[in-house]
Amino acid sequence: MGTSSQEPMRFTGRSRSLAAIAGETLDRLPNYTPTVACETASRMLGRPVHTGTGSLWRAEAEALLKGEQAFADFEAAVDDDLLALARLMHSDAIRHGWRMARKPTKKLDENTFLYGDPDGIWEKWNYDPASGNYGVIETNAPAVEPEDWPERARQAAAALEKNVENARRTFGSWEAAMQKRVGDEFLVLGVGGSFSVGVTEAALMACLLEPGAVADLLDCQLEIAKASVDAAVERGIAVVLGGGDMADNNGTMYSPDLFRELMLPRLKAFTRYSRERGVHYMWRSDGKVWDIADDLFIDAGIPGYGEIDFLATMTSAELRRRYPELVLWGNVAGDVLCRGSVETVRQHVHEVLQGGGNTRHFFGCSNTILAGTPLENIQVFLETSASWRLNG
Repeated sequence: MGTSSQEPMRFTGRSRSLAAIAGETLDRLPNYTPTVACETASRMLGRPVHTGTGSLWRAEAEALLKGEQAFADFEAAVDDDLLALARLMHSDAIRHGWRMARKPTKKLDENTFLYGDPDGIWEKWNYDPASGNYGVIETNAPAVEPEDWPERARQAAAALEKNVENARRTFGSWEAAMQKRVGDEFLVLGVGGSFSVGVTEAALMACLLEPGAVADLLDCQLEIAKASVDAAVERGIAVVLGGGDMADNNGTMYSPDLFRELMLPRLKAFTRYSRERGVHYMWRSDGKVWDIADDLFIDAGIPGYGEIDFLATMTSAELRRRYPELVLWGNVAGDVLCRGSVETVRQHVHEVLQGGGNTRHFFGCSNTILAGTPLENIQVFLETSASWRLNG
């Protein structure tokens, strides 16, 4: 990196993260991993913790049923666990863990909870300790059909003013409080700006059969997302994560033409609005998105990309070659960390570090460090990054 008679800049997690986003010279790459499964984080920290994935949702359901004080204690413990893990991993940026934020009606057995009205529409959710998943196992709700979309759009329009006001009033409250708590130790990221046509069969069929209603729904989502950016600015939040899953390893779940008709105009509008307000927008989706990558990162001008799926060919090296100004937020594959040998993990981490460049690059797992990930693999993941030398 050359020599200078000047004192090297001393970075904090926050300043290093902001410098990386701006494309400035760094002492090292900032570290950011969105989520670590509770089971793995508990082994890393040597005690039971609540950090992410289905086990967090199950613990949240339990705490909500125990009352306000129990839930407040749970939330405080989750925050403490988040910080303990971030310090262990030498993270520079952190975010609020993805939560269900929905109170169950009652607990049916050790791992099954009822949501909704027992005498009306309800859902049964179950936590499977073997897989770590928490999801619906039974419901009496009527099936959603594509022809329901016009009514959904009307309801969204009727509730828009209220939802926009709610976004302005509440978005970023946790982030602002956490940023005040940690000072410059970490950059706290805001979670908002998500809008999507959906990925269920009914949602994808609605894109073909009811495109006007889908467009109206997206317009409502866009206004709420813009209100979230306003709140982020008001509360001093520099980064907003958004996006929405729309691809798998084979490509996008709906055609590039539909994307350009329905999603692209709203993404362009939101990216422009975020930029004008001085907020960095990180768009996220797993999967292979090469068919629309130019639309996302050139036409829409999205500045940041997260959940970058290495195993779906979205590699840091190729992304850096095509989009030199794009901020890359993690590219290490959770599957490789979980199932690869120590040497495979080391080689994979080297490839990601080499490919992403010396700035505009956050090192970390692209999505979740999975339950069952060997601790020796995590150690190699962290040590390889720590010993990496920029321009090396």
